[in-house]
Order: sequence, then structure tokens, then C-alpha cells
Amino acid sequence: MNNLMKISLAAIFLCGMSSCNQDAVFEKEQYKKVVALVSSEDYNVFSVVHDLTGEETEGYITASVGGSNPSSEEVTLSLVQDNTLVDVYNVGNFDVAKEKYARVLPDGKFRIASYQLVIPAGEKSGRLPIRINPEGLSPDTVYFLPLRVNSFTGYELNPDKTDVLYKVFFKNDYASTASATTYNMLARYSRNREAWVDIPGLVTTHPLSRNKIRLFAGDITFSANVQKIDDAAITVEVLEDNSVKIEPYKNLDVVQLDGDPDYPNTFSLYDNGFKVFKQFMLHYRYMIGLNSYEWKQELRKELTSDELLEYHKLKK
Repeated sequence: MNNLMKISLAAIFLCGMSSCNQDAVFEKEQYKKVVALVSSEDYNVFSVVHDLTGEETEGYITASVGGSNPSSEEVTLSLVQDNTLVDVYNVGNFDVAKEKYARVLPDGKFRIASYQLVIPAGEKSGRLPIRINPEGLSPDTVYFLPLRVNSFTGYELNPDKTDVLYKVFFKNDYASTASATTYNMLARYSRNREAWVDIPGLVTTHPLSRNKIRLFAGDITFSANVQKIDDAAITVEVLEDNSVKIEPYKNLDVVQLDGDPDYPNTFSLYDNGFKVFKQFMLHYRYMIGLNSYEWKQELRKELTSDELLEYHKLKK
């Protein structure tokens, strides 16, 4: 064997050893077992949307084990409620603007059978079920159920992921608090029973219960100001026959006007052959000061892709 070949073989051997060492280091990092509660990066928020059914619906929080392989042993996390987590969130986001503060989810609105979250051996994650009844919660308030790991067994716990703010969103068939729910409006209105004016616009809606939403009357622009909501909002309740009942949310003087065949105070799904829309046809009158405003509103919102799939299933 000549010297050149010997040098080449030695180089190959050394490279192979180096590669093995690098693989070993990589493997050690790749398979390191670290346990964490799953959440966002900011304040460890974990958001879940619950249906307004009048009863409890189930959500969960998740813990996971880092690394490429499943856990080889059972991991148990014991959690406790820690309301100071909400205080930290509020001060960090809103400082002294207390009107914007999130609230701790009231005791009667959730149920946790066990505060023990288990990741079984052979699994990479585990869940802790949480039962939520959002009926009666305000759509204008952010609600958190704050949980923190009090003790644990197995592996290492990520120090930045030892707590979670379980954020409760809720929805019905017409609106959701998870994102702004707006309807396209085509309307006619008359002030003090004078000439009718046609007007387009957007109407923001919020869910209140299984079959009730809230919106601002007429073309009053939505505002998160509590006093304005109390003074200018109405509720629309969808009844079993898809007729609707229009009432004041709190302070507004509003009267439902029935008998108009073009605006019969109904909810329906409108299929134009190309798209399918949720559609409200409303007719009402409200008073602000000495002025009377009569409104005939067509409110439409296109079905989401998931809603459209469900719509076509029901049609079959």
C-alpha cells in the first residue's frame, strides 16, 4: 500500500470518527426529554372556542415531552389555579387601564374533575380535560382560567412553560368572540317617518346565548365602550321557527315591526346557486332623544368552508 493510499484511508477514518461524534451530539440534543405546557409565546395563552349550548362543553390543556421519541416513562403534572397569572397579564398589557383588564373565569363556569395531567409512557403528550359553560359570560370581557404546575414527576420541566392562561372564547351559529363577526348590510331607513334612504354597511355581531346575538341598531358604529353598548345595542333572538325577536340590549327604546313581507323578521340560509349565506331580514324602529329611526335591514354573511360542508351534508 503506497503512502498516498494510507493517508487517504486515515483521512476517511478520521472523518468517519468526526461524523460519529457529531451524530452523537446531535442525537443527545434531539432526544432530550423536556416537559412543557403547550401555549403561545406571549404570557402562555392557550385559546379554546366553546359552543353556547346552555350546557357544559369540553376543552383541554396539553403537556408535551420534547424530543423525537415518545416518553419511556409516565409523566405526571399536578396543577393548581393561580390567579396572580392574570394580574401579571393585565399589568403587562394594559398597565393602569383597568377597564381593559381580563378577568378570572368565575367558579361556576368551569369544572375540572382532576388537576392531575398525565403523559402515559410511550406517548409524547397528554391532556387535562376542562368542562366550560360559557352561558352568561360577557362577549366584551376576556376570561382566563389560570393554571400552574405545582409539582411533577419524570424528566425536566421547561421553566418558561410551567403555567398556562386558558382563554375562553365562545360562539353560537351566528357569531363568535374568537374573531370579529361582521355581516354585510343592505338597508333602508327613514328618520322621523320622512323619505326612505338606501344605505350599505357592515354590522358587527356578538353571541349572547345559544340562539341570541347582539348588534348596534341601524348604522351606529360599533364601539367597545360599555356605556355606548348599553345605550345603542339591540338583541336578535332566533326562535324555533326561524322567526326572530328583536329587543333592547339594555337602554335603547326599540320596537319590532312585523307584517312586512320583504323584511319579515326572520333568519335563513340563502343559497344563490354559487354561494350560501346566513341571512337576517329585520324591521324595527328605535328612538334616540326626540328622533325616531325606522330600519329595514338585510344582513348577510357567507358560510365558512366548514359550515358549507355541513350545509351540503344536511341537504343530502
